[in-house]
Amino acid sequence: MSEVSPIISEIVEGNGLSMSDAGGLVPALRGKRRTNPATIWRWVCRGHRLPDGSIVKLEAAKLAGRWLTSRAALARFLERVTAASTPIPPSDPKPVATPRSEARRRRAVDAATAKLIASGA
Repeated sequence: MSEVSPIISEIVEGNGLSMSDAGGLVPALRGKRRTNPATIWRWVCRGHRLPDGSIVKLEAAKLAGRWLTSRAALARFLERVTAASTPIPPSDPKPVATPRSEARRRRAVDAATAKLIASGA
């Protein structure tokens, strides 16, 4: 017998959420409302395109004519989207030069000018 997928196990354990219930867990993009169930359904069907062009879909399973997902599936979906969208800092960052104060810059200009005058330029 094949292994049962995590989403099916979560639903059988009683952790299933309808698309509407899942929308209530995710804050809306604008305002203080909930995310529309159609958005959750779109994540199931079409997924979310990542910056590298790949697509991540929200796990769901059909039970008795309706689709269900789970809190854990939402968490996995959000984790994958976030991880792929977060910029990775370089492993060997270049040191950032600290800006010089006006007085230090002026002294450096004066020293360079004096050096040029001394060399006959």
